[in-house]
Amino acid sequence: GSVRYDEKLVIRLKGLGVKLLAACLEGRDDIVCHEILADKIEPVMLQNFRSRLIQICSQRLSGRTVLGQGWAKSKQDLSQDELEYRATIVNILQDLECVYRQLGSVRKWAHGSKIFSYEKDFVMKTIATVEIYWNGKTESVCFPKPLNWKCLTQNSKLRFLKSVDLSTTEKRMKQLLLIKSREFFHEMNHLYYLEENFKLAKYLKNNMRTVKRFLYLLVILLNLNVTMERVPSNSTVAGWMWINHGTTSAQKLSGVLLLLLLVGYGGISLYYIVTEVPVLKRKILSDSKVARYNYLDRGDKSKFIQFTKRPFVRLAIKLAFYVALCSIHNLHFPYQRWYMYGLVLFFVPLLFQTFRQYFGPRIRRRRDRGFNRGALWYAVLYDSIVCLTNLQNNLLMLAMCSAGLFYTVAIPIMLLDIFYTSATLQRVAQAIIVPMKPLSVTLYVFVITALVYATLGYRNFDNQFVYDEVGAELEAYFEKDPLSCNSVLTCFELVLYKAMPSGDMSSVLDDVDRLGNKFTARMLFDLSFFIWVGILLFNVVTGLIVDTFSQLREESIAREDQLENECFVCGFTRPAYDDLGTEYNFDDHVHDEHDIWNYLFFIAYLNEKDVNEYNGVESYVSKMLRNQNLEWIPSRTSWRLETDHQFKKRMELQGVSEVTDLKNTFKAEMVAMKETILNEVKNEIDELKATTKTLLKELHEGHLNHMNKHFGGIGGRGSTTGLGHGNDDIEGTPDNERGGADLHGHASGLGRASV
Repeated sequence: GSVRYDEKLVIRLKGLGVKLLAACLEGRDDIVCHEILADKIEPVMLQNFRSRLIQICSQRLSGRTVLGQGWAKSKQDLSQDELEYRATIVNILQDLECVYRQLGSVRKWAHGSKIFSYEKDFVMKTIATVEIYWNGKTESVCFPKPLNWKCLTQNSKLRFLKSVDLSTTEKRMKQLLLIKSREFFHEMNHLYYLEENFKLAKYLKNNMRTVKRFLYLLVILLNLNVTMERVPSNSTVAGWMWINHGTTSAQKLSGVLLLLLLVGYGGISLYYIVTEVPVLKRKILSDSKVARYNYLDRGDKSKFIQFTKRPFVRLAIKLAFYVALCSIHNLHFPYQRWYMYGLVLFFVPLLFQTFRQYFGPRIRRRRDRGFNRGALWYAVLYDSIVCLTNLQNNLLMLAMCSAGLFYTVAIPIMLLDIFYTSATLQRVAQAIIVPMKPLSVTLYVFVITALVYATLGYRNFDNQFVYDEVGAELEAYFEKDPLSCNSVLTCFELVLYKAMPSGDMSSVLDDVDRLGNKFTARMLFDLSFFIWVGILLFNVVTGLIVDTFSQLREESIAREDQLENECFVCGFTRPAYDDLGTEYNFDDHVHDEHDIWNYLFFIAYLNEKDVNEYNGVESYVSKMLRNQNLEWIPSRTSWRLETDHQFKKRMELQGVSEVTDLKNTFKAEMVAMKETILNEVKNEIDELKATTKTLLKELHEGHLNHMNKHFGGIGGRGSTTGLGHGNDDIEGTPDNERGGADLHGHASGLGRASV
């Protein structure tokens, strides 16, 4: 009977054969080997083998097949042998995909073979492709995607694409592969661990936008319910009272909604703490290592001390100025509570920022001898609140929910969460945040203007300042002096509070008599304030915001256009690529041939693979990465373009060779035909000559007999002489002139005989 072998052994042996095929096709300068193997190998044989491999990868342990769904079991549910076996199958699929691409480049090798959609999807989810410039040509390299490739979130991709420098391909690929790659890898590994161990983390990752929208709808319902409820203006009833002592159904509903929001935003905040903070921690450690190396490890300790103590000097200068300001104010006015409010509001955040700048380079100890845990966790806490936008927003919403338990005024503030969920409002907010420095300078000019006009007004029109026009009219009706400012400071407060928003001094000054001696001065005073503040300064503020909004919008459109119409990897533009021919599609080139994230996954694949198992191209890329050299990335070319060009060139050379062979064959046939025809003509001429000679000889003999018969005795001698002479002439004449000679001799003989 037939011997049956273990299927795993058979698959491993076939896998070695496929690896041999892939090795034969790797790094070749021509496509001769490709054409030979394409002629010898049947596509259906490899197709059946690939189908069987995909089927094995999609099976559960029970034997029930679930095709097209990737790994049927999670990683922690598999034994070590199963993991190794499936890794082997993926490696075989990688080599198979390489063979398919290489052989399919020279002709439609697998054309007509049946490929199921689930098999194609499985290969796309399991195997990725990048193109490497190696040995003077572009190579197509297939590799298995890392198991955590789906954990690279869309938000991380968008953040990178919005911030990367797109000026040159070298700068953007350097930022992706050499600068940001470690941060991406930490995020992918951490999220993969959470998703494999906590199903709720995976659910929140896939449905975060839906959850956020649901919570915002609850915020709207809560505000509607609170707004419609009729309560006294001095009521102190808040959320915790709604929960415990709610007297109406509306109050109980508000309490329930507030509790749901607390749980929702608390859960989302916890999710971002668990997912983003560990990644941030690794980034801080990496940055601190670089900062410490730039100063201490290079021996420049003085510059390091200057760098870390400079923030404290700036903080001390600002604090001294604030103390001097409060002291001057206290000389003229009694102690005010805003002294402490200002100190807490402005200098506590500055103090935290100063400590962050001080501890940043000191997290890593010298020569990598560990790290300072206190400094590390302080930096992590500070950066989590300041830098992580998602966590920052949800913590703020959680704080507003908590405040809503005690103060109902915090509930409407929660509606501002729309600035986080709406992309349009985010651009509007950026139009205010980006020009913050020029806006702050303009605001300072507003303050200076208010002080200047308050001083001028107090010195020249002190009795014309009024706080309230209605109050001034009533006081004038009762013949009392209207309430006016009594110092430059009070006039400054009045101008800043009432004149600045309207851009008109008439809102704080009483009407002036046209016939008075100060009419001209007052007119110039009011008009100058209106022109300077009402027209110029307000238009400056509006122009800054509008210009920034337009600039951000144009930059966003230009960036999106460049990302859409230019290959991120090689720099090929859409028009240039489409001009190559109708068989080339730019979208396929960007998403299939030069997918930027596949290059990131390829670096992760090299980091995980054993160095001793590298093939030629992988060893080359690994060496270039260690030297931070990106010359292995193709520039304005692709493997398909080069392969098609090489194939067309070979076909052209083959066509020229065939034409040359045909020409030589035709020439040889014509020469042979010429020789044959010449030989046949020569033979015909020789036969014709022989026949003509025979006929002339017979004619001559017959003529002589006839002459001898009629003129026998009379011309015997002469005839004999003449004929003899004629025969001598004929015999001494060449063959082609012999006929003429016979006739001549015959005529001579006749003449002499007649005489």
